[in-house]
Amino acid sequence: MLLIQNICLQWGKEERGAHGEKVRSRFLQAYPLELQEVQGDVFIQNLNFYQNQSTILDAIQEEQYLSEKYHMYWIGLGQTSEQIRRDMCGRIANIKRHQCGYYAAIQDINLANAAICHREDRIELTFFYDEHRSGAPFRRGHNKDYQDQDSPFYRRDVLNETAFALTCGQYGRILWNERRTDYDNGTWYYQLHIYNLYYLQSENIPCDIFTRKEPDEQYRQLAVLY
Repeated sequence: MLLIQNICLQWGKEERGAHGEKVRSRFLQAYPLELQEVQGDVFIQNLNFYQNQSTILDAIQEEQYLSEKYHMYWIGLGQTSEQIRRDMCGRIANIKRHQCGYYAAIQDINLANAAICHREDRIELTFFYDEHRSGAPFRRGHNKDYQDQDSPFYRRDVLNETAFALTCGQYGRILWNERRTDYDNGTWYYQLHIYNLYYLQSENIPCDIFTRKEPDEQYRQLAVLY
């Protein structure tokens, strides 16, 4: 079985300075696992966080903060307090609904910039730059499929390399960041992505499996974001 913890931390231009960076330096890179009944070969937990100056909020806290911040604005648009509360509860329920899920097989996993392949007695992790799903900067570097005519990376000047391989019982982590543009107002925002992956056979999985030790393997693609 493969366990995946997909973590994303987002911040805006107000948090770009030294103080904001100091706050992010304390951001945890692993969290307790909320494992439900085993239903497939892959379990994934999605966790989203948002930096608001000196505070980092999880997705539910962020919804509560925004609901309070814009309460009077929505009242001015004709909504009632009860409608605002119901809308917030609906968004929170949707967050909880998509926090955890299963895949029947490893080939069904769809993580941005990462490919996972089962090779005999190990799982191989590839990191690549997907220009259709990712922000800046464009990643160039080693392309392991440069000469492969059947690969979408054939003769392309783009990063596409093996991050690491995990044998049964091993734990790996991929970290990467990006700068993106808001579709509505064109402003920049920033994201740190963390993929924690644990390959194991046991169905007796403790909730602290990602937090009780450091990863056996780690791959980083952390660019300077401006």
